[in-house]
Amino acid sequence: MMGISVLEVVFFLLNVAGTFSEYTVRQDPFVSGLVGSTVDFHCDLTFDEETLIRLNPYWKKKQSEVYIYPSEISKEKDRVKEINKSVLTDFSISFSNLKLNDTETYLCYVSLVIGGNSGYRNILSYGNGTLLFVHGPMQMESNNSEIMCKIQVQTIENVNLNLESGNQQLVLTNESYSHVLNPDGSYWIIRNFTVPLEKCVGNTTFKCLLQHNSGYNITNETIMVPCSGTSKIRHPILLYSLLLGTTFFILLVVLLIYWKSRRLVITTRRPKMNMARYKFP
Repeated sequence: MMGISVLEVVFFLLNVAGTFSEYTVRQDPFVSGLVGSTVDFHCDLTFDEETLIRLNPYWKKKQSEVYIYPSEISKEKDRVKEINKSVLTDFSISFSNLKLNDTETYLCYVSLVIGGNSGYRNILSYGNGTLLFVHGPMQMESNNSEIMCKIQVQTIENVNLNLESGNQQLVLTNESYSHVLNPDGSYWIIRNFTVPLEKCVGNTTFKCLLQHNSGYNITNETIMVPCSGTSKIRHPILLYSLLLGTTFFILLVVLLIYWKSRRLVITTRRPKMNMARYKFP
């Protein structure tokens, strides 16, 4: 049996180590934007110490072969720009002039050519995708305790309209919820709330929120409602007690001063004894 040199063992171990290299593409999981606005898609690559020979980043819709980057194959090259050109491993882009039908999950991935101990290798490294949710402006109307929230979206899956007051979500039983399909395939989400009188007193601020079921707040709008409801009067017991105690103290001081002044008057008016009229034995 032929012997194996130490140098051959070292080369073997280095090659094995190279096969377990880590290449990770990181993306933001969620981003939202108003129709006509611009959003940023963040994506970057982390890798080990191997020599990076060439890399080609791509952005595409996850469920199709529609690319938005690079510009050579992009369907939206006039709307997409690189953000950090100077950073080799940063593939973040901006996406402008948003439309409702841009709502989609976008995948960032990188084609790599690596040179290292295991030789030259071609690698494809994928991110997990960024969900872009595009929406129209939030609309709110009120009629005393009746509040209507309305917004246009591309999809009604996994989103809800909720109402808040004082940073607390209101759980209301008397309400209506509807989805109206538009000719272009988008939807109006409309939710009508009837706020109980005890939660709507004086000028009360209400906030309507469009929320994604994954926990992200997409957008919100507030409205000041001049409610006509009444609530239980909360008596300031501590203030009443303080006022009562202060009044009692002042009354006590006044009585004490009056009592002392009366004693002084009585003492002053008391007749002096004429000692000359008395003869002592």
